[in-house]
Amino acid sequence: MPPFTGNLRATTIGSLPLTDAQEATDLVFNYTPLLPSWVQLPKHPGEGMLEQYNEGLPGIKDAGGRIHIDTDDPGFEQALLHFYEQYLGAVEGHANESLERFAISRNRARGFFSFIERLSTRKPEALDTVKGQITGPFTLATGLKDREGKYAYYNPQLRDVIVKLLSLKAKWQIKKLQRCNVSVLMFMDEP
Repeated sequence: MPPFTGNLRATTIGSLPLTDAQEATDLVFNYTPLLPSWVQLPKHPGEGMLEQYNEGLPGIKDAGGRIHIDTDDPGFEQALLHFYEQYLGAVEGHANESLERFAISRNRARGFFSFIERLSTRKPEALDTVKGQITGPFTLATGLKDREGKYAYYNPQLRDVIVKLLSLKAKWQIKKLQRCNVSVLMFMDEP
């Protein structure tokens, strides 16, 4: 068998056990300069695999550190309706603000915003592709439970919402990264 002569690019899986977003971003650019990725910092509350992407999920509650989906909440149906309206607005491309509803906030993704800042100051010809990532829908749906302890995966409505939520969080992320004049390789993490 002849030796491989193509171009290989190393990247990271996405998370580092650090707390400083700038330090993490510097490490990524130093060690994977051809395909850098933004870094998740799970040592920060809210940046774990599940917490980072449940923002905006209808019915999500944090009861003393126990995160769950409360489908019995009186406002759940209205929140669900609003979610689907925003989803349709974002996928039909009629409203940029609808896609912004699916943003990942700075306190949930310090590494993402540090990465964007770093990309905006680089020489345009220095990099053509970056890596982004989201938690996979199976992982999120089997990591979240309702008030009775049933996994969201077994509720078809919640499973649908989770798939739609994550797809638009990925789309939002891609749009933000593409503004830095790069192509985006998006990973859906399903460990």
